[in-house]
Amino acid sequence: MATIADTNVIHLSDVRGIELGERSDAMIASAVAEAAAHNEALAEREDWAVRILCQIRDYAASAAIGVKGVATQVPRVSYSSLSEIYNGKYKGDTLAVCHRLESFLKAREKARVYGRNNEFVPTRIGQGLERLLERTCYNRRIQLLQSPEQLGKSRVAGEYTRREDSRTVMVTLHDSGTSNPFSLFLRDMAAACGFSPDHVKIIDARYRILSYLENIDLVIIDEFHKIEDWPDRAIKALLDFVRTEIHADNSRGVLLIATNHNIRQLLGRFGRRTGYNLGQMYGRMCNDDGEIDPADIPEDDISAITRRYYPAGVRTIRKLHELARRPRLGHFGLIIDILDQAWSDTRLTGAKMSDSLVEEYITIALDSIRDNENETR
Repeated sequence: MATIADTNVIHLSDVRGIELGERSDAMIASAVAEAAAHNEALAEREDWAVRILCQIRDYAASAAIGVKGVATQVPRVSYSSLSEIYNGKYKGDTLAVCHRLESFLKAREKARVYGRNNEFVPTRIGQGLERLLERTCYNRRIQLLQSPEQLGKSRVAGEYTRREDSRTVMVTLHDSGTSNPFSLFLRDMAAACGFSPDHVKIIDARYRILSYLENIDLVIIDEFHKIEDWPDRAIKALLDFVRTEIHADNSRGVLLIATNHNIRQLLGRFGRRTGYNLGQMYGRMCNDDGEIDPADIPEDDISAITRRYYPAGVRTIRKLHELARRPRLGHFGLIIDILDQAWSDTRLTGAKMSDSLVEEYITIALDSIRDNENETR
């Protein structure tokens, strides 16, 4: 098979009718070069795009599927778009499609290495969150969701977004790190809407975002508590954008997710500090804020998580459940860490997962937590 370094010139008319798995690297490189001739951003990352498309070709060949078979497996990649890319006729954002293809390839590799351990596990807590997401889609309010860390908020929201990608957009806020974190939010929002923000003016990205949102029912903004460290003018810009452009008088629902923070208190401090009129925001919010209490974690959720690794006994499940409900210890995250540690041990030693091994790591985790607490006193 040819390599990416192959410099043969391929006429694109010659590749028609050739199955994806049978296309050479030179054919794929020629298709990308054709598109890159009219796309400066793609031209700068042409080699990367060719590499991703060749890897997808290799996957299609190994799975004995064609372009349509690949497209049905990759979220937010259509058959027509993928076919046009491989034929050098795609007029859309090739880089954005390649990013989705790369995410698909990475997910397959992770599944190969970790097996089922990284699969999403439906839990009762998660089912409650999904009902909240659906309700927000329908009532088209600004909904708040807050809880301690590691209770599955982001994971559930992310899985929901992947499943409902045609009507849902999710973006995560970042620490300030720049004089204008709002512009970083807009760039992340653009990427979530399916187009590359590279070489695009912020004002143009803003209008493309608004156009994309016309067919969206729910926008999820994760890590909303990060605004605490934002400059006041950036917070004002974000709140104005959420209210007037995203929510846009009940055009769609908005979910704001925060960890270890009360969003209304954050907003109240900002309002008192700056005189910002929060009444417009509060008037569009759902009065029933979403809350998750670790004490409400059911034992069934721990059983469901543990089954990814092995069928644990009742005593071990109860120990893990008691640990998950304790405050400020990581909850689901701590349980998964203990199970991952035990599972990694079995990979190194060839032993099987067992209750005794997991309980050994429970003891190690508790000892480590106790030592850390003593050091901070």
